[in-house]
Amino acid sequence: MNYPKVAIIILNWNGYSDTAECLKSLKKIDYPNYEIVIVDNGSKDGSPDRLKREFPYITLLKNPDNLGFAEGCNVGMRYALERGVDYILLLNNDTVVEQQFLTRMVEAAERDSNTGILCPKIYYYDKPNVIWTAGGKINKLTSRTYAMGLNKADKGQYDKLKEVDYVSGCALLIKAETVEKIGMLDKDYFNHYEDVDWCMRARRRGYKILYIPDSVIYHKVSMALGGKYSPIHMYYQMRNWLWFAKKNGAGILFVPCFIFVFVRRIIYLLVKLDLKGIYANFLGVFDYLKGVRGKCSSNL
Repeated sequence: MNYPKVAIIILNWNGYSDTAECLKSLKKIDYPNYEIVIVDNGSKDGSPDRLKREFPYITLLKNPDNLGFAEGCNVGMRYALERGVDYILLLNNDTVVEQQFLTRMVEAAERDSNTGILCPKIYYYDKPNVIWTAGGKINKLTSRTYAMGLNKADKGQYDKLKEVDYVSGCALLIKAETVEKIGMLDKDYFNHYEDVDWCMRARRRGYKILYIPDSVIYHKVSMALGGKYSPIHMYYQMRNWLWFAKKNGAGILFVPCFIFVFVRRIIYLLVKLDLKGIYANFLGVFDYLKGVRGKCSSNL
């Protein structure tokens, strides 16, 4: 097999332990032609310099501030594209990879010139036989996204390579030529939905999005934002769902679906007495209506 050059781009934001564990797992992979680019998003804990000392072979790029997932990745991608790589792998720092994960994805990509983006099977880090995602689907009527296989024990039901609507930016392999044609991640999202939006653009240009089941990684899930029920996570999730629907054409059932989801979430948070979470969801809606893009307008 020919081994095209892959740039593995990992964002770090005050996350030494997670990033170091991820790098240690990457040292064991069997793919021979890759470079690791750590993009530090304005860390204040000394982690970038510590990572460079302990893993001197990495390329370290430092952003002065937290630019978010989208623009942070864009910084790394610009660096990689200027150096003529063939593929870019976006990889969350809170992941651990299996030895053949990259080889399996590149092999699949090389078999089909129409394939633009690929993803592995992703398990929960602390539940290594439970699936976090096996690719994703977009409901065209409601503009909602669904991670296939979410929270299901793996019994082989997701062991078939298949075309999907989108993949998570947690582990996303994209051909350099695809990036050059569809552009970079949309920094207006800051965090959440930028990966779905990117896949939508790729599909409009005729590229396939593939899920590769024999490529496997493990994910700690939303550690950078404090977990999926943290206020900041819910803020971006709510605001960016609205922005994604507007940008890509909301389905005819979007409005009733949004009202149902929003009310259900507020009721759930009321029961939990999570007033900060309620505020975060309302703020996400208000900021969308005010046209706020990029970083959250409040310290949640």
